[in-house]
Amino acid sequence: SIPTGLRTGVNLSYYPTSKGYNPIACQRTSSQSATTTTPPATTSPPPTTTAPRIAPLSDSFCENDTYINRLSGKPKNKLVDDCEALVAIRNHWTTNSPSLPSSHFIRKWGSARTINLWPGIRIDRIVKADGIYYRVTGIHLSNPDIGSSTSMKLSGTLPSQHIVKLTDLRFLHLSNNAITGNIPVDFGRTTSNGTTLGLLEELNLENNSLTGIITGNLGNLTNLTSLSLSGNNLNGNIPSQLGNLSNLERLRLDGNWFYGSIPSQFNNLTSLFHLRVNSNYLSDSIPALTRLTKLRWADFSNNWLTGSISTQFNNLTKLRYLRLNNNRLTSNMPSFTSLTAIRWIDLSHNQITGSIGTKFNNLSDLSHIYLNDNRLTGTTPSALCSLGANLKLANNTNLTPCPTTTTTTTTVPTTTTTTAPTTTITPPTTTIAPPTYQHCSGGVWRNPDGTLEGAQYCVATTCPKTWTSPQAIRTECRGYSTRP
Repeated sequence: SIPTGLRTGVNLSYYPTSKGYNPIACQRTSSQSATTTTPPATTSPPPTTTAPRIAPLSDSFCENDTYINRLSGKPKNKLVDDCEALVAIRNHWTTNSPSLPSSHFIRKWGSARTINLWPGIRIDRIVKADGIYYRVTGIHLSNPDIGSSTSMKLSGTLPSQHIVKLTDLRFLHLSNNAITGNIPVDFGRTTSNGTTLGLLEELNLENNSLTGIITGNLGNLTNLTSLSLSGNNLNGNIPSQLGNLSNLERLRLDGNWFYGSIPSQFNNLTSLFHLRVNSNYLSDSIPALTRLTKLRWADFSNNWLTGSISTQFNNLTKLRYLRLNNNRLTSNMPSFTSLTAIRWIDLSHNQITGSIGTKFNNLSDLSHIYLNDNRLTGTTPSALCSLGANLKLANNTNLTPCPTTTTTTTTVPTTTTTTAPTTTITPPTTTIAPPTYQHCSGGVWRNPDGTLEGAQYCVATTCPKTWTSPQAIRTECRGYSTRP
């Protein structure tokens, strides 16, 4: 008989930031006695235990799976194939990550005797022309905390030879681990049987230790809606084939070592609403993106981009956040009046010239403008001065700043009062890395809504040492918040 239900594994892609331990819980309460009893000198400390070796699963596991054996014929054979691929993936990562604690999801794949109970695995009921199938559609093994210990992280390369056998896979989430090696060329490879992983909708490999280039094969995964590769050590040019991903809604390539131009084919990503290519070594001018009419967030900061800003962002009426800071842009101040939904614009640390004039008129939602460290001239429009601290204009030597508001005070007779003692509360401070390893000028680096995000958006009151790689930033940076 065909099972009536399906098992959906836990999605670990987006978890709230770990709040850390509660120091209060570790303290003695006032009702507890401060007296401690000294143990006898002969008492030995408990022995140090090490995690037992993780035994591999045998090939016969899937044949004895009671969930699978409820099926018959071709549906059973397909799920057996998926199960065998998962067993091989499990054996690969437990061999390369021998210190995984017993609480780790992939360790529990061996203790749960049926595949539908394996945590992090999603199985869906799929209706096809030749019958009803139950197939593995998702692997969710993202680590919920980027700052967790190495023992909680998967290590070793991606076992692509086994992953590509999951022909109905839609979701592959492996972020915040310690996976090394290249992104496999098998992902998106065209074969006589079609495109490998051609049904994949979400690929999340961010915050690992991946190296090498991105091959153009990823451009064949045309069902992708989310591609997240940020926070690795990937390099080379961004392949123009990514412009084929017409269903893509979220693209994150930030925090790598990419160089060269931003592909003009990005203008074909008409479903995109979230684009981040910041904190790389990208150069040349920004291509036209006028067809990305759904785009809401665009971050090009901390690169080596040059040229002018003129009409690249015209027609982007849903764009809310635009970050172009810390580049080498040399244009006259462009007009942003067509960005009717814009809330945050950061053009700081460039070489932009000209006057502000009416370039920000009639933008009712605009709350933050950063124009500091450019070559602007003229007078600051009074309408912008109402933004107060959210308007940054420093280090534009020929720009007249907002007038200083003066207040008149009236002296009133004083009376003798008793002043209560005051207590100064000093908030805890955290020294963490800046969001860039190229243009380090200190100051505050935050997301537009004030939260911190990932390894690229952190706070530093002073400019620390020069970071040698994005990996070093991730190692030192703590205190993250969830994405907005």
